[in-house]
Amino acid sequence: MSAVPLQLWHFVDVAVGLAFVYLLLGMLASQFKEAVSGALNWRGQQLKAALLSLLSHGPDAAQQTDSLFKAVFHHGLISPGRGERAPSYLAARSFSAALTSALTGAAGTPQGQAPLLAQLRDGIAALPEGRARDSLAALLQQAQGDMKKFNAGVERWFDDAMDRLTGHYKRFCGHFLLAFGVVVAVAFNIDSVRIASFLWANPVLAQALADQAGAAAPAAGAAASVASAAGSDVLANSAQTYAVLAGAKLPVGWDAAPAFGWMTLVGWAITALSVSLGAPFWFDLLGRLLNLRAAGPKPKKSDDA
Repeated sequence: MSAVPLQLWHFVDVAVGLAFVYLLLGMLASQFKEAVSGALNWRGQQLKAALLSLLSHGPDAAQQTDSLFKAVFHHGLISPGRGERAPSYLAARSFSAALTSALTGAAGTPQGQAPLLAQLRDGIAALPEGRARDSLAALLQQAQGDMKKFNAGVERWFDDAMDRLTGHYKRFCGHFLLAFGVVVAVAFNIDSVRIASFLWANPVLAQALADQAGAAAPAAGAAASVASAAGSDVLANSAQTYAVLAGAKLPVGWDAAPAFGWMTLVGWAITALSVSLGAPFWFDLLGRLLNLRAAGPKPKKSDDA
């Protein structure tokens, strides 16, 4: 009667061990992504491209396809210096103020000699035909002469564009993490099928790895929360991650590796897909598994028959 619960809790230990492995790899992947993203300023370049798409006049506006974009993007509220890196983040109110300044400056009417809404109307009318003029004209009409409503509409227009940019960036990050997972799985021969089989066949090592995961979970959670904020020393963390996996006596690496087969490809694919889910996913799942493990079978009392 006791064999079933024992197998159940052994299964939990194996699941905890795998989640811990994926958490470590996910943290390493996030740190590597942030290091590359910071070096290449991916966020800044994608924000710049999103603003260009938002403020372009369309393919029919020859010679002036990015005039409004240049006036807004190089405004002091957005890009303090032409030689500096593109900003990674931008507040909607800053975009609205810069856009208003660009439109009133392009109206051809000296500022202060006409009401601000009239200057905006003239500035929008002076734009070449295209998406930007149509969108801004609709927002101005919807405001019904209320400058606050126009600013709110511009901010919502900008926020909608940033939501699309966020979705695009998340998909890009998912593809990047998947590619990183493939490289790591193959380079270090991290075969999920082989690791799971090894942990199932070695209950003592599976329990020891689960205990290690429980002890390291708080620190790993703190590290996972800041991994997306800044890239750290990726090489040092790579060596440390591999040392943890090897120290747990897991079958990783190419030393004494078994013969290559199709199951190896399956194991690598599982590893890569797991890494692509990201460190926060595995930290949350690891926490649930550790709670389940902590509520395991109660030990027998000393006076039980």
